[in-house]
Amino acid sequence: MTDKATKAKAKPDSEAEKFVYAELSKFLKLCPKEQDPVLSVLRIHLLAEYHLERLCLLSLVRGDKIPSGSFGFAQKLNIVEAIDVLDDRTVQSLKNLNRVRNLCAHEFDKTITASDIEDIGRPFGREHTKIKRDAGTDLQQYLISTLSCVCKEIVASIFVLEQRQIPELSKE
Repeated sequence: MTDKATKAKAKPDSEAEKFVYAELSKFLKLCPKEQDPVLSVLRIHLLAEYHLERLCLLSLVRGDKIPSGSFGFAQKLNIVEAIDVLDDRTVQSLKNLNRVRNLCAHEFDKTITASDIEDIGRPFGREHTKIKRDAGTDLQQYLISTLSCVCKEIVASIFVLEQRQIPELSKE
């Protein structure tokens, strides 16, 4: 996440924090704890792809010129990485999420393992270590907390970019 996003997130009860938690509540509705972990991975992947599109629209001068459906998840992630609106750990986590999602979509009996979750969360370092420790043996809690961490970083970046758009719109 950019330095500005970190600063925006640091204020307790700030607009940024409210925005992030509102977005996280959407994620939690899509991925309730009792849901099949494979479905949770598929759903967060869809949500992440939606957020990648938002990042492109907010960051590119003419993001609206990109035809809907013309790029897949990996291509959108490459664009977002190239325009540097997400930090490296979030990008790496999303690449790992995409790999796990592809396994879910193409293997009949795929189950989500602790190793899959570890791959998604590992780029977050200490934060991921705490999530893993707090979840203990509860694999579903480990998954949901890890995916929440990824989602939080993406939406914090969206908030920062949207805030930059507000002064530009008021000038018009």
